[in-house]
Amino acid sequence: MILVAGPPNSLLIGGTPQKVDDYMKSMLTDCKEGGMMIYPGADGGISGDARPENVKALIDAVKKYGKY
Repeated sequence: MILVAGPPNSLLIGGTPQKVDDYMKSMLTDCKEGGMMIYPGADGGISGDARPENVKALIDAVKKYGKY
């Protein structure tokens, strides 16, 4: 089974790059067994209000923790 999930827009808008990294690390670590498809802004796609540095942190975290 492959899960589809990602960080909520509230994190991408109001969080910090470190909080995004921590969130993604936890989520990707928990889902190593079945597989994961990342859907950023899990509540409707990435908001136009998302901070660019948080979107970059999301991409960097997937590259760092998303390989099994």
